[in-house]
Amino acid sequence: MPDAFDEWLADVGNDIAEEIHDKIKSTSGHLSVDDGSHAIWHEGELAVMLVLPYEHAMCFNVEAITGDFESCPVHTYVFTTISDLIMKATSLLGGLEDEL
Repeated sequence: MPDAFDEWLADVGNDIAEEIHDKIKSTSGHLSVDDGSHAIWHEGELAVMLVLPYEHAMCFNVEAITGDFESCPVHTYVFTTISDLIMKATSLLGGLEDEL
């Protein structure tokens, strides 16, 4: 005898799951500044968005002009953040151990 959850799942659960899946697919190519720095897979491409406050962006520019990358905290932050986003996004794919 099916329990209440099984009955609900049969009645509306699959429709809700399909609606969620459709919404995810329709927005998978969108990056939002409100979400902060993040990465999204879309049709086999990885999009990475880094959100920086105005002051950090300007500091990044000054660091690039001076060219002293050994002591550039914003460049270090940008590289570390992008590396972390890429590592997290690719680890979701699994099977990386097989490639090494």
